[in-house]
Amino acid sequence: MRHIAIPIIMSGMCIATIFFSQFFYDDEEIDIECFKAQALEFGFDEKGYLDALSRVPILSRCKVYS
Repeated sequence: MRHIAIPIIMSGMCIATIFFSQFFYDDEEIDIECFKAQALEFGFDEKGYLDALSRVPILSRCKVYS
């Protein structure tokens, strides 16, 4: 899962930060077994956790950085 922070710089000072998070890149493989293990480790309902995972946006790097 990816998280990006983009600083807003004006006159050499960071005045704000934009956070863009919880997405996957379309060119990376999602390790479902890792998420299943997390569900077990943290006591999450596995089906609900994986259902939520299936709704995470998948974006191209071009879209994220343009």
